[in-house]
Amino acid sequence: MLPKRTLAAQNECITGTKLAKDRITIALCSNANGSHKMPLFVIGKSKKPRAFKNINMASLPVYYRNQKSAWMDSALFKEWFFDQFVPAVTKHLEDKNLPKRAILVLDNATSHPSEEELKKGEIKAIFLLANVTSLIQPMDQGVIEWLKRRYRRKYIGSILERTEEDMSLFEAMKPINIKDVVYTVAEAWEEMRASTLEKSWRKLWPNINDRNDNEPAIIQETIE
Repeated sequence: MLPKRTLAAQNECITGTKLAKDRITIALCSNANGSHKMPLFVIGKSKKPRAFKNINMASLPVYYRNQKSAWMDSALFKEWFFDQFVPAVTKHLEDKNLPKRAILVLDNATSHPSEEELKKGEIKAIFLLANVTSLIQPMDQGVIEWLKRRYRRKYIGSILERTEEDMSLFEAMKPINIKDVVYTVAEAWEEMRASTLEKSWRKLWPNINDRNDNEPAIIQETIE
């Protein structure tokens, strides 16, 4: 999610720098009207990266887990579903005095467990058909792209702030670490408007604006 080019004045020389190659996976999840956004699910390679040395991992603004390739896998997804998703959705429904029913709408990625494995009471998962996922999956309708743009804007803004503090552009553009990424992308996710999320559901749920408050919450998750 980093900018791919550097701009400089004609008389300015910019020293080349290597891009950070650390990989992470980010999962997004929200209900259909945007009133309930789950904390981002971030997967890195290290159990506790050096950048988090003096930080309580439970206090992070995201749900962080590790996997050797920083990919989502079935075990991690099941852990997230039962330990994070189900409790959070249950509380949200209780707070709204709604029935404890919810559907998690997923694409058919191989990292996802089967529908039979993702069920707790009346909270369960269903999968979109492979040939229509990219056309109607809510997070693919501008949500992921918005988050990327917001992240880049914040990243570039932080560089500009550092250059105003008499730091050279080269120093300001040194590779960021995973701590910077986690806090910046979490801040960007927090700033996403409910209206943006609701709009993303219209292809999958055309009459979303006609629903009543007693209908079960429908949640969607995708991997970036």
